[in-house]
Amino acid sequence: MGKILNAIATDHLCVEPEICERNSKFHKARNQYCTLGEKLMAKLNEEEQKMLDDYSTAQAEESLLYGNDRFVKGFRLGVLMMMEVIADEDDLILHEGECL
Repeated sequence: MGKILNAIATDHLCVEPEICERNSKFHKARNQYCTLGEKLMAKLNEEEQKMLDDYSTAQAEESLLYGNDRFVKGFRLGVLMMMEVIADEDDLILHEGECL
């Protein structure tokens, strides 16, 4: 079995985005997001905090579903492109009697 298939089968495929680890712009945006969130929650009463939390949960779920759909469509497009490349591989080979 190939390395990638084995990693998928054993749940060892690392697909975490690298932006989280190495990008200072990401860290700055994340810190700003957290700081503003804390300030906002401090200004809201309990009912408003619950409503904002529910809103944020719904927004995150929508974003996750959208991202999953984009990933699946992109993956399918990549596979279709590979199939097209493989199907047309014979076009790259000169057969006896053919010339450039």
